[in-house]
Amino acid sequence: MDLKINPINKDALKVYSNKDVKIKENKAKDILTNEVVYDKTDNVKNESTYAKIGKNNYKIDVNEIKRMQVELDSHIIKSFKLFTEDIMTSQGMGLKDALEYIMKNHSDKISNEQIEQAKEDVSEDGYFGVEQTSERILKFAKAVSGGDPSKIEILKQGFKDGFEAAKKAWGDELPDISKKTYDAVMEKFDDWENEANSSDESTN
Repeated sequence: MDLKINPINKDALKVYSNKDVKIKENKAKDILTNEVVYDKTDNVKNESTYAKIGKNNYKIDVNEIKRMQVELDSHIIKSFKLFTEDIMTSQGMGLKDALEYIMKNHSDKISNEQIEQAKEDVSEDGYFGVEQTSERILKFAKAVSGGDPSKIEILKQGFKDGFEAAKKAWGDELPDISKKTYDAVMEKFDDWENEANSSDESTN
């Protein structure tokens, strides 16, 4: 937000001036004492000046707020698109093809435990499975948007853009597991939106 502060009126600084501190001579004791003199006239004038400063110098720049909001939304879409592209490409690669390659070409160099772990990772409930992958995507969506449900539509757009970019990076259609993940993510977005709407209705 752009807060414009105009130069302070010099009259407003008079309260700090030496003329408001007057030195009186105590003739009876022949000593000097520093005594602060309260000047009602100057005080009223200064109060008026400060009131003027308070009214004129702090303005809400609506256009700047809108510009920053558009910039923020654009950043959210871009960040979420890149995250989606990365995670969907990783899932697509997935490790199914990698696992098949390893088992065909390097089966003598890996243990049965490693093979089983790889199988588990790409299973329905594994790390690269539909549920865990879609859950990670939604968690990132909430993190990058600050958990604001009003951003769901732009998050959906970022997700769709990232998914399409992952398809291009893959060179063809993504595997079925990625398509199922896409559907699961969109369903989770709908659940989040419905939950937010229900919460709003209960508070009204």
